[in-house]
Amino acid sequence: MSTPIAKLVIADPRSDGYVIKSAWGLDWPMTTADRTRQLAGPYANAAFESPVWYRDGVIPLPELGAVMLDYSWGNSDMVLGSWIQNSSYWREVQPPGWGGMTWLKGYDGGADEYQALLSSFTIPKNASWGLRFLRSQPPADQIEVPYIALNMNALGTERFCIYLPQDGSGYPRLLYSSDSGANWSILDEFAQDEAVRWAAGAFEQPAWLSCLWVPDHLIIHLGDTGLRWIYYEPGLQIPQGHVLFESEGGQIAFHFDQLAFISPGAIELYNYISAPDFLNDEAADTVEILCQEPDGTEIAAEMVDDENGLYPSATLYSDGDRTPLLYEIQATRPAKHATPVTAVRFDNTDGDTGVFESCEFYCAKDQHGSWFKATLRTAGEYAFGGNEKAQLSVAFNAETPTYVEQVTGYLETPKLVRDAKQPGVIMLHLAAHDRFVRLKNKSAYLLPSFAGWSFQDAFTWLFHECAGIPEAHLTLDAGASEYIYDCPLQHLILQFDQTLKVDAVADALAKAAGRRWGVDRLGQIFTVALGTEVYDGTPEFILDDDTVTEDDFLYFVEIKRDIFALRNRVLCLGKDANGNDQIVSWRWTESMSDPNADAFIGDEWCEVIFAPDGGKPGLTAQFRGTELMQYQRLLKWQTNGKPALFPGHFVAVNVSDIDVAPGTVFKILEKHGTLNPEKGEFITEFMGAAL
Repeated sequence: MSTPIAKLVIADPRSDGYVIKSAWGLDWPMTTADRTRQLAGPYANAAFESPVWYRDGVIPLPELGAVMLDYSWGNSDMVLGSWIQNSSYWREVQPPGWGGMTWLKGYDGGADEYQALLSSFTIPKNASWGLRFLRSQPPADQIEVPYIALNMNALGTERFCIYLPQDGSGYPRLLYSSDSGANWSILDEFAQDEAVRWAAGAFEQPAWLSCLWVPDHLIIHLGDTGLRWIYYEPGLQIPQGHVLFESEGGQIAFHFDQLAFISPGAIELYNYISAPDFLNDEAADTVEILCQEPDGTEIAAEMVDDENGLYPSATLYSDGDRTPLLYEIQATRPAKHATPVTAVRFDNTDGDTGVFESCEFYCAKDQHGSWFKATLRTAGEYAFGGNEKAQLSVAFNAETPTYVEQVTGYLETPKLVRDAKQPGVIMLHLAAHDRFVRLKNKSAYLLPSFAGWSFQDAFTWLFHECAGIPEAHLTLDAGASEYIYDCPLQHLILQFDQTLKVDAVADALAKAAGRRWGVDRLGQIFTVALGTEVYDGTPEFILDDDTVTEDDFLYFVEIKRDIFALRNRVLCLGKDANGNDQIVSWRWTESMSDPNADAFIGDEWCEVIFAPDGGKPGLTAQFRGTELMQYQRLLKWQTNGKPALFPGHFVAVNVSDIDVAPGTVFKILEKHGTLNPEKGEFITEFMGAAL
């Protein structure tokens, strides 16, 4: 009969490297409550809270928690030859008070007369532009709503239009057409009464508006009113194309400009941080620029150190066509890592420095909660005292045994017992727990919100910089490069403070990204997107009545159903794509209403998941619901050996006389093994849930 054997490798606890000086990160958000500052220029009436965010050349956008580069208007003359007229009632004019600058005027002011100019030129994709206009009162016999409008990409299939009704009958609107203008839909309305009054009162006096594109947003300023209209749409793009200016009801003069972003804008935050001494080491400070930088723009940032402490400074640049948007500065300080210590403290195999008297181990899904216990009889010295990294492997005795790793963890303080009947012999009792036991004791220190980071970058920074775990020990799924958020900039989902431990921060990051994470039996930290672990149709093991060979001996099979542990509804309270509160519900209808269903309860039993940091509540609810359906039927069986079968593997069951259909597939959730080398026993018990 094959004898089970075990191998225990105990390494220096520093074998994976470690942190000797901690990393830290900190947000400097756009708005704070400690100071209110009046703006200069056209924003003089728009007070906002900021620790000196405003500088010349920079426009604050407190609604977004952002700043952007200021723009300049052109002073070039408009040329009628650059526009295609809908009638002959257009000419070049020079309105008084504009320095002799040439505008274009439509002077057919009759009632309900439509006037339009189409540019013969195109403006670039995602261009920012400004419109100055001066119009007369509409005729007294005007029937249709007087308006002005500007169409972007006017000859293309996908069109955008800013529409301003001029009689107080409605709000300014942003319109969209995907069929060359045959049908228009309302994307957004500027639902403020003051905006209506502004549009209706812009007669006999110059008025202006500007339309600025920044990633995912259109920002429209309505003249000197201080009114700012912000439209948000993930991935918003305005195509390159022609411009169509339209007007109806009265004479109209206008000047169209593509706005230029040519002067750098400097931002300095005199909001100091003095890191605690134990963090304030010699490592260099860096500044993370959390924004999207369109082609032709650049943002440079640095940490400035003076007698008060550290503060960030940033400068925005542009080539003149695009504007960078900066919505948060995050200062980070990298950790200092020591060189890993690779020495192995203790390598015990059967017949080497010690002999296994007994061994027991437990593996859970994701390894969270995995452990092992072992008793060794040894006459040698041991050179470890606890907290060492330990890896337990098991195999059957053979000329060249194949060891299979079961648990990688960290030791408790060893216990030893001396045998009075055998002088010099020590019974060494060891116990170890998986990596979670260390992660839950590691502080994350000062953390930024990770707004704008990819999940991969945030997860890697947390484990490498805060926990000291080498990047080589991280295995992230293919979709981990996705950004954590898909929501407006002003909605920061994640907020951390220095009291949190590494595992709690990892839980929040994974939840926000629609993922779960864990530690495998080799000690590798991994991530998996929810709902992607799909059974491929091939089980790792088939459990049937023929498993009666020496290595397949089946002790018992049991099907469990805990009806009171079932839940047939899940409510997940999280955030939608716009950062608003959202409740998503999952229902198991058959369990509520079908008496013939296996999991019939005839009632609603609900599980509530409160996930304020969760960015994908729908996915979270669906994933949890799928798990609950699996738990309606649990498989428990005990067999001989099976060192290579683990939680996460799939087992097909073809055992007679049990309450389960032949071929039913179960996913292993837990594994519990017991080794007694002296008796030649290796008994393993598995728990699995039906798919």
